[in-house]
Amino acid sequence: MRYLSIFSILFFCSALTAQSPITINKSTIKIGGVSNEFIYFGAKAGDEINISIKITDKKNRPDDIKEVILGIYEGDDLWKEEALVNTKKKISIDETGIYFLKLRNSSIWGRMVELSINRTPAKADTTNFNHIVKWRLEYDTTFYTVKDTVSLGKDTFVKEIVPITIKRIGKYQNTKTTDNRVVYSVFIPENTVYWYYKVANFFSDSYNVEDAEGFNLAEDLEANLNGMTWDDFKKYTPSYKTKYTMRGDVVRFNFAYQSSFLQNKDIKIYNTGSATKVKHKVFKIRHMNGESRNQCIGIANKQPGVYVFNNFQAAAVVIDEKFEVVDVEKYRTRSKKVPYLAE
Repeated sequence: MRYLSIFSILFFCSALTAQSPITINKSTIKIGGVSNEFIYFGAKAGDEINISIKITDKKNRPDDIKEVILGIYEGDDLWKEEALVNTKKKISIDETGIYFLKLRNSSIWGRMVELSINRTPAKADTTNFNHIVKWRLEYDTTFYTVKDTVSLGKDTFVKEIVPITIKRIGKYQNTKTTDNRVVYSVFIPENTVYWYYKVANFFSDSYNVEDAEGFNLAEDLEANLNGMTWDDFKKYTPSYKTKYTMRGDVVRFNFAYQSSFLQNKDIKIYNTGSATKVKHKVFKIRHMNGESRNQCIGIANKQPGVYVFNNFQAAAVVIDEKFEVVDVEKYRTRSKKVPYLAE
């Protein structure tokens, strides 16, 4: 009778020491076709984790759940099983932390799974351990250096591209005359915004000299560029008038048509910068990106039976921007959802 009483006491004490399982997750979940399902939970060192997995749909095959993994978050796997249908598993926990259960479905069809996860604490004082996992956003900023091209500023200036030039043009006889023409080749500088040319036709060479001393296109543009705002200068065209002039046709065309113009053949011309019966004029051309920089200005004498002395000059307004390659520090910020154990 004495021995029986001692045995009863020991059994009662053992029953008091053993801890009851605590439910972490008990649910029915659907795993989508060819997808993974993750369950995160916290566990205390010394816990025993009991996992029960059961396929509840009617399409049970050996590979219904292709893979099951239990592991510590960003750590080692504690259990891995493949081609699973139904299973129960007990795992001892050595380290307090966040754990995950991964279920991978390789089928194109979804799978219904009854899942149960319990933890049995090793000690009474860990019974109240909070296994709930919460998530927060953490930001990682990375700084790096790249090469970048920066502007050092713009310099706007006038460049004379054809100096004052005087050419004698032959007499006009009839519509087939070819020696009544001259051509000026004009090469437009890079980064040109506007370019200009002055045309005047005189009775004699002496008048050209007088005109050249009285008006210089490049100097006029330079003076007004320095004395005006850029918005005002964009609207400006030099006013040019002179005496003793005769009429002539002015034609602007691509460099490729130079020979054809001198042979009095039909050519394709630019409407802007071309005019008939010109005595004296400054033409202003807005240079467009992609437009040929090799152009020609043709002058045709239309005065019957007389020579004409042509006065020509061309200048461009150029915006030259200086650049420098420098190191530029940039940064990239990435956000990441990170789990943590609730208090």
